[in-house]
Amino acid sequence: LGQFFITYSWLCFLPLCFSQVYHVVNERKSWTEAQRYCRETYTDLVTINSTETMAQMKDILRDKTDEFWIGLYGDVNNWKWSLEKDGFYEKGQADLRLWNSGEPNNAEDHFLSCVTTTNSMWNIRPCSNTYPFICSEKPNFDAGGPT
Repeated sequence: LGQFFITYSWLCFLPLCFSQVYHVVNERKSWTEAQRYCRETYTDLVTINSTETMAQMKDILRDKTDEFWIGLYGDVNNWKWSLEKDGFYEKGQADLRLWNSGEPNNAEDHFLSCVTTTNSMWNIRPCSNTYPFICSEKPNFDAGGPT
């Protein structure tokens, strides 16, 4: 299985600070299979909720030409993140959308559509298509801090 991970972005929430870890998995899976893999192995498919996080994704994917699943899914009027927990995001924090030119264009054609990213913009694809994907992982804490 070809994958690598990058520790990125120090996020601070008083009184704890922790880094977000991203795992690029080069195995092609449907969106649902990718979500299951990320949830079983890490935390979930990546949530891109800021331009800073998208800049990190762009850096991580700079030498890649393929599209990668991210955690966004839905239909033309209702998009949700795979990691959707009440209270997890502050108001408006999960509303970022970085659609590629002409997107969302075919979400109405699919009962459920899922989203890929190239190195900077998002595309709508049928969830049954197979692509590599990006997982995120929340750090583990012990008495000494993040590990």
